[in-house]
Amino acid sequence: MWSYFRFFTMSLMFSGFLIGVTYSQSIKINEVMASNGVTLSDEDGDYEDWIELFNTGNLPVTLDGYGLSDDYDNPFRWIFPDTTIQSGEFFLVWASGKNRTIPGQELHTNFSIDSDGEELILTDANGVRIDELVPTRIPRDISYGRQPDGSGEWFYFKEPTPGEPNITQAFKDQLPPPIFSQNGGFFPTSFDLSIETADTNAFIYYTLDGSEPTDTSLQYEGKIH
Repeated sequence: MWSYFRFFTMSLMFSGFLIGVTYSQSIKINEVMASNGVTLSDEDGDYEDWIELFNTGNLPVTLDGYGLSDDYDNPFRWIFPDTTIQSGEFFLVWASGKNRTIPGQELHTNFSIDSDGEELILTDANGVRIDELVPTRIPRDISYGRQPDGSGEWFYFKEPTPGEPNITQAFKDQLPPPIFSQNGGFFPTSFDLSIETADTNAFIYYTLDGSEPTDTSLQYEGKIH
């Protein structure tokens, strides 16, 4: 009888561990911004990097003891306090370097994200890596996220959606910057300016008043005087 009870108890403990791991797997890195200029400010009014998590499961998950890191060799570089993400909830963590871990307040990691690309990993309290973003260059005020949320492929978003579903227009890749025949500056006389791009299928749009170009702006045809 004692042996049977001991085996039964161990089975329950093992089953509980498996259930815990299954629940943790429902937390995904869903959207990331690595160079925040004007998109969203934190409680101090600063425009910091941010990481959005999403709970894809049907149950709430407590992140107490989970790790976030930008270093494969140090998965617990920053550790979550007692924080719960509800089913279907989006949760924002600032990657600001401010290192704030008070439950119920805005959370800040002790590291920021390199916009030129570095790994980003999420590890549960048992040391199991449950999600990661491989090093990816992310331009200023552009986010990189999944579509559909939590399960889809990674895309660039010109219209980021921190704390909300990724439903804006998604772009699979980014073009290299165009090449100008002349560096910027002030010049006393006019000159011919050429702009080139490595992609022969790309269109170059420009403005002459310093505003942001759109697909209805002037289109490059060879020379600007």
